[in-house]
Amino acid sequence: MQIEGTRYVLKPGEAFIVEIPSDHRYYLLEDSEGWEFIFITLIGTKAAECWKFAKAQGSSVLKLSPDSNC
Repeated sequence: MQIEGTRYVLKPGEAFIVEIPSDHRYYLLEDSEGWEFIFITLIGTKAAECWKFAKAQGSSVLKLSPDSNC
């Protein structure tokens, strides 16, 4: 995955968030066995607040606990 020119390799338990439209692309590496892809669109005032908070954390990559309800 690449966001604004920075390359990220996601590991199991990680996800990414991006704003659309933006300078990003994602792809499966050649040596990967597969991936799980979930696309969620959020709109509205609360979504904008959450996005602002996430961006303030400094990364578009999120680490999700295996015990998470997400």
